[in-house]
Amino acid sequence: MTAPLLRALVPLGLAVLLAAGAAAQSASSSLSTTRIRVGETVTYTVTLAGGRGERVGPPLATGALQLVSRQPVLDATTSFNGQVERRVAWAYQATRPGTGRVARFRASVGGVPVSAPAQSVLVVGGAPVAGPSAAPSNGRELFVRAEPSRRTAVVGQQIVVDYVLYFEPQVQPRETSPVGTWDAPGAWREELDVGPAYPRPTTLGGVPYESVTIRRVALFPTRAGTLTLAPMTFSVDLLRTDRSFSNDPFAPFFSPFTRRLEEREVVAPEATVEVRALPDGAPASFAGAVGQFQLRTTPPAAQVDAGDAVRARVDITGTGNIATLDAPELEVPPGVDVYDPKAEQELFRGGQTLRGVKTFSYTMVPQGGGTLDIPSAPWTYFDPADGQYKTLRTEPLRVEVDGPALLSTPAPGAAPAALLTAADWRRPS
Repeated sequence: MTAPLLRALVPLGLAVLLAAGAAAQSASSSLSTTRIRVGETVTYTVTLAGGRGERVGPPLATGALQLVSRQPVLDATTSFNGQVERRVAWAYQATRPGTGRVARFRASVGGVPVSAPAQSVLVVGGAPVAGPSAAPSNGRELFVRAEPSRRTAVVGQQIVVDYVLYFEPQVQPRETSPVGTWDAPGAWREELDVGPAYPRPTTLGGVPYESVTIRRVALFPTRAGTLTLAPMTFSVDLLRTDRSFSNDPFAPFFSPFTRRLEEREVVAPEATVEVRALPDGAPASFAGAVGQFQLRTTPPAAQVDAGDAVRARVDITGTGNIATLDAPELEVPPGVDVYDPKAEQELFRGGQTLRGVKTFSYTMVPQGGGTLDIPSAPWTYFDPADGQYKTLRTEPLRVEVDGPALLSTPAPGAAPAALLTAADWRRPS
């Protein structure tokens, strides 16, 4: 091949590679439903392909919709065959009958601009919902509010409640701490880490304030109905700045302000969330898991001796109530002693939702030689972003067991071996 032809093909090859890379970056969007009632929320989900993206934020809402919170109700990143995909979702509330619209989504993935088309929803019935309220009349300069990430949910769905302290410029909070106990009957509660608290400017009822999140709680409703968040009291140490009043005519020039330390108590009023029952049609492998999850199987050794322990592991990772997840039920053939799966969990509380991983370790002891086959097991969860039940499956397991076969096996249809209660098994000498 001649040099001029090589020089011509090299830029062409680079162009093809660049085009292929650019094609890998994309964005798509969807709504959890296209028809809701006033006061209900709709979930807007963006899927980014090719990377996590930059400048990712909720699109503007117009018409009959308003954004519930800028913090996402879902933020999950997965990687498959080297392809990174990120799903981010926000909740929008219907405020009045009519058409609500979520504007076009725009972001950047790997330096490539991407966008997703606008989405619309029809809002029916009910009276208009009031927008963000002004400060309470009895404490305009310093007050706290409970701000749930959603006002409607299904049983088991994660609700993140931010307790936000609002204050005027002359009030400078130094430290806050909750007073007494707090509970939300009918919900499982997990504390989340807020991290460094930096005041941010905000406006309520046309009045400018500084605001800071002082506590964050993840709630998981355990029953349908009205979930009531009891009032929460906070003690606030603050530095207050006032103008100095003195008979000295020169005081305003040399000491125009005075500062004093105060300790105040503020109460976040009661808040409510409407909780609906999960829809019908759940498969038999559903045990109450609600959120967004991934499942990974770590298989055991391919070959063992009869009487040796066969160990397998299943990791379930995602966003939801990790602590209450049940283990997939493995179907183990007769002639194998089975231990209860050992469960361990790791929770990540530093984000804006509760995430984590729960690991189930299985121990099985075949009593005779042969091939141990354990079929794939289903594990189902409900995804509130899509409003659907989704089933994941463990990988089928096969282990070759060396040793003589059992002289007798249970008759077909007989109950499997009873589960043992301890997984710390050792082969007898």
